[in-house]
Amino acid sequence: MTQLLTPQPARHPNPIVKATALAHLIFERPDLALAERFLCDFGLKPCSKTDSALLPEKKKWEIFFKVQSKRPQYLKPGQMVEASIRSADGRVDLGMQRNRIAEEG
Repeated sequence: MTQLLTPQPARHPNPIVKATALAHLIFERPDLALAERFLCDFGLKPCSKTDSALLPEKKKWEIFFKVQSKRPQYLKPGQMVEASIRSADGRVDLGMQRNRIAEEG
């Protein structure tokens, strides 16, 4: 028999519920490595693990915007954007629109 690595709860000989598969599992444990070993002892296997999965959604967006704001591909205040709408055959021409990027707020 396989040697289990974590302390196990007592098991009932005739369980009422028996899970055969889980699509997604969320729970709080202070030691995630120990929690993973515990679940693996029950035959579950992680399909993916990422460090970002440990961050709250709000923090992920804060990091995203901070990193993106430093990229030169994005428009900056003072830059000009020109947009025009025309049909390929030239029959429809709605003209050119010019907009200067303003500071936030």
